Amino acid sequence: MNFSAKQKEILQHGLNEDVFCASYGAIRSGKTYASALAFLIYTQSRAPKGARHLVAGRNLRTMKREIIPTLETFCDAAGTPHHYEYVDNTFHAGGHEYLLTAANDAKAEARIRGLTIHSILLDEATLVPQDFFEAMVGRMTYGESKGWLTFNPGHPYHWLKTDWIDTDGIERCVHCVMADNPSLPAKVIARNESLFDGVFKRRMIDGVWAAAEGAIYPSWQECRTPREADVRWRDIGLDYGISTVTAFVQLATLHNGQQVIDKCWSYDGRKSNPLTDGQIADALQAFAGDRVRTVYIDPSAASLHKELLRIKGRRFRVQFGRNEVIPGIRTCMNLLERGELKICDHPSTMGLRREMAEYSWEIGKEDRPVKANDHLCDALRYVAFSLNWLRRSAGGKIALPEGL
Repeated sequence: MNFSAKQKEILQHGLNEDVFCASYGAIRSGKTYASALAFLIYTQSRAPKGARHLVAGRNLRTMKREIIPTLETFCDAAGTPHHYEYVDNTFHAGGHEYLLTAANDAKAEARIRGLTIHSILLDEATLVPQDFFEAMVGRMTYGESKGWLTFNPGHPYHWLKTDWIDTDGIERCVHCVMADNPSLPAKVIARNESLFDGVFKRRMIDGVWAAAEGAIYPSWQECRTPREADVRWRDIGLDYGISTVTAFVQLATLHNGQQVIDKCWSYDGRKSNPLTDGQIADALQAFAGDRVRTVYIDPSAASLHKELLRIKGRRFRVQFGRNEVIPGIRTCMNLLERGELKICDHPSTMGLRREMAEYSWEIGKEDRPVKANDHLCDALRYVAFSLNWLRRSAGGKIALPEGL
């Protein structure tokens, strides 16, 4: 077999003592081919007979078409007996079981619950749900368990990058480009490099982490969480969802006029039991920091509005947020670009930063944002637009309520 230098690097890292080896970068770069071979060699030589391994990815059909034939080719070359059971999607080779499973939705984690796994091969890792990935890692229960990941990069705040790669949770990362695939003709490489541009080219051809094309919030400034003595008051934006996502964004206004997002919270009712209005109200009470002035809620949340008004001992005012989408987005864009609104590096704001990195305009329509994974962005818009609309209406000043 003819391997490039990068593929040899994957094979070498795949057989060392690291728990994880990731290969990422361009499409057609040979990273999956080399990772599958390293995975097979390792499991056949290091794992006890009868061990169960996991082969996971975004789509079961893709794995059957791409991963299984690759494993079969390697087994044939080594003379290792093998067969594939279509009933239970299990590949058997050399006394080992390789269970195939798709991770394409919020329910994927339940498919591997209770399994005891030796090692894993995860294809398209940036496309699987985070809770599935974490559950999968938790199923690796042998001392010599090892994981191989292959993927094309996503946005710079993707959880795989910020929570695992940047923190050295994944010890080895090999960056691959199309030229690292020895079987790919130079003409094909040149054609692919010339055909694409924008964020697709950056991620899929150059193989680097890149923000979404047409990003609504292309950049923002981050800051440290302010001292309590520097905070004048706080306001909260609330996006409402019983069977979807409920999100809170807390905006602190400092004595010097600077505004900072200092804390966020979200709950996905699609992944667990949906919250009632009473439970959302309780969560808001627990979330709200000191000196919270007003909670600007989703205008569609009439029932929650009534529930919040019934709270005894409520420390904050409640009113519907302004819901003019484009003016609200433009206001947030201007505040972020001028540095008048910053995002604290508090762990709870990571979800907002991830949403903002992918929040983009529909192609060819800069008056319509893509409606996907935008609940924290909506909560931000409710509080920032409502608050700064009031500021402009009051000639640049907002009087502090009594008692604050």
